[in-house]
Amino acid sequence: LSDPTTAISFLICEELTWDFEDFFEWFCYIEEMYWDDQDDLQNKITLAAFHPDWNYEGDNTALRFEKKAPYPTITFVWTPVVEAATEAATSKIASQNEQTLLQQRVDDIEALYKSQVYLGDDKML
Repeated sequence: LSDPTTAISFLICEELTWDFEDFFEWFCYIEEMYWDDQDDLQNKITLAAFHPDWNYEGDNTALRFEKKAPYPTITFVWTPVVEAATEAATSKIASQNEQTLLQQRVDDIEALYKSQVYLGDDKML
């Protein structure tokens, strides 16, 4: 990350065919093995996982689409950029994202996701 204007990078695993549980187990392994013991990395990069089958147990709102992606994906967020933003600003972004999703009808978000994003088997939704 030599370019200070780059705040986020994506590892998009297009060929990875793991279900959510296998992918999330792998993601947790990466966090544990490569991030938890590496202070330099912890202070510079934050990881986040996304998957087409990500679902919050029991959540029937549009928020269940928040961490879905067409392919298993890991984001690498440059922590200093996030820290440079005030906590109020980052909290406001999260709050606005949540409010925007919750204002949407679940059926509308699901239809949009299926038609524009989701590339897999409908039964996974």
